[in-house]
Amino acid sequence: MTKQYAIKVELAPNDWIYITKSDSKNCWDLVPETYKSKSEAEKAADVWRKKSTRNNVKVVNYES
Repeated sequence: MTKQYAIKVELAPNDWIYITKSDSKNCWDLVPETYKSKSEAEKAADVWRKKSTRNNVKVVNYES
């Protein structure tokens, strides 16, 4: 397996979801958007961090 990274956003205390790709036709087919490097994922996460007023965005290791 190749090491990848994904972005998680906290919706409520201890309730985290992945940021997903938007190429699915059905909501049950959603898959996390993944990045090859942590720095690439951190850069993409900045979009979510700017919209947030608290520290509820994180980059995590992801294995598919």
